[in-house]
Amino acid sequence: AEFVAFEVVDAQKRPTPVRMEIRDALGVSHIPGAALPVQNGCPSEPVPNDAPGCITGFKVTNSINNPHTGTQQFYVDRPFKIDLPVGAYTVAVFKGIEYQVERRTLDVVPFENAPVTVVMQRWSNVNAQGWFSADEHLHLQRVSPSDDETIARWAQAEDVNVANLLQVGTEKYFNV
Repeated sequence: AEFVAFEVVDAQKRPTPVRMEIRDALGVSHIPGAALPVQNGCPSEPVPNDAPGCITGFKVTNSINNPHTGTQQFYVDRPFKIDLPVGAYTVAVFKGIEYQVERRTLDVVPFENAPVTVVMQRWSNVNAQGWFSADEHLHLQRVSPSDDETIARWAQAEDVNVANLLQVGTEKYFNV
């Protein structure tokens, strides 16, 4: 296996949070240790606030299974390195609907892997026209103040300007 360095930047060459996928020739996804934690597994039934599983009703992991692409994806907010076996890979990088999806093929070979830099290209800029994107109804479990920073990074990765966060499942534990 070889370490490959990735950096995703905006048009001004500043690191920018994104959603990514790295898949080998067999379609197996590879997730870096630097991937942001995400909440999955929203319970389909309401969970009472005093239920023992309330605080763990959501599963925290470092990847998401995208039902639209059938692929496993992850969020990153900074340059990272990932240990990849020698072979061919497909990389896709996403940043909301106003950016082009950036796709790359990558051949990992022993001792010869140049850093991979992806520049995100905006095809539309509705902010410049006075319009701002929003997700006005996010049910997210926040168990510590550090969760707010992670949630902000998810919103930035999806190019969402305003995210209205609703507290869920922690009333008994945090008196909110």
